[in-house]
Amino acid sequence: MTDDEVQHVEELEDRYARQIKETRSWVRALNREYEWGILGLDDDQKILALSKVLSAIAQEYEEAKMRDRPSVERLLILSFNDYQEKSKALRSLLNARAFREGKMMPGSLTDSEIVAAREGDMASLVGSPVGSMIACIYHDDKTPSMKVNRDYLFCFSCNKSADIIDFVMRKEGLNFVEAVKYLNKTENVNGK
Repeated sequence: MTDDEVQHVEELEDRYARQIKETRSWVRALNREYEWGILGLDDDQKILALSKVLSAIAQEYEEAKMRDRPSVERLLILSFNDYQEKSKALRSLLNARAFREGKMMPGSLTDSEIVAAREGDMASLVGSPVGSMIACIYHDDKTPSMKVNRDYLFCFSCNKSADIIDFVMRKEGLNFVEAVKYLNKTENVNGK
């Protein structure tokens, strides 16, 4: 590499380092504001606060995208802000409010439906007694490596586990809501 090329690469590295530093300071300020502001709020106020924070994060991400910032820097905006975690918290708060107000969303499940599905009999569902080994549901097994436990499965080859809902989702190709409903309707699993 020539001296000019080396200098150009160093300038680019410095510029990206400054941009990342600016992004990180913005992220820290936003998170401090969010954490301080959420203390002592009721659920509706938390929903509003989370909505504002998520909107600000999304706006900063879009601005970075429009300014053609590197994808790594754009991802930092989302990851340093715990964007996914805050989105889940917002969904939980919205679902809890809808449940309290008796306005459950179509396809939603109650906690009791999920608990009832998880109390199903794993052994009868997989067709093997507790303590036996079956072919793993996560990888192609030549010899059974997944142990059937009372309420979950564990594979000793890939170290993955599955509860009864995970098993039905994989076996039947269902999403979470469909799997819970399937389990609650299945007679041999819940004895209904």
